[in-house]
Amino acid sequence: MIREILLLLLTPVKSVSNQMKTETYHFEQNETATLFVFFSEGRQGRIMKAIIISPYDRNRWNLAFGDVGADLEIDDKAKTNNNDLVKVLGTVAQAAILFSDKYPERSIMIFPVDAKQDSAIAHQAAWLTTHKS
Repeated sequence: MIREILLLLLTPVKSVSNQMKTETYHFEQNETATLFVFFSEGRQGRIMKAIIISPYDRNRWNLAFGDVGADLEIDDKAKTNNNDLVKVLGTVAQAAILFSDKYPERSIMIFPVDAKQDSAIAHQAAWLTTHKS
């Protein structure tokens, strides 16, 4: 995973523009639309984040996201408090849309790490199901 993140940052395959009405961060993605990297910017500074969509079982895929640490590992329990939750979740939703468009037969699952994230993700998921073009 570390190698993929480095390669993606050094040689981006595809630059993605926003397809949603919600404000999102610009991100880079790999060819298979399973790894996305972007930077959150806010009161805590500029923080690298990654979204990984990995196989769970046959046609269900797990979406995980979090801060990328100095060791290039993803911390999905990090509490950045960069005052940009809606923009970050909008970016995650944008990545999910791109993955779903590329693989319509696959379902995406998200396992929240705490109740606050559970509520925010549920809100974004509800929005996503009514606004996907």
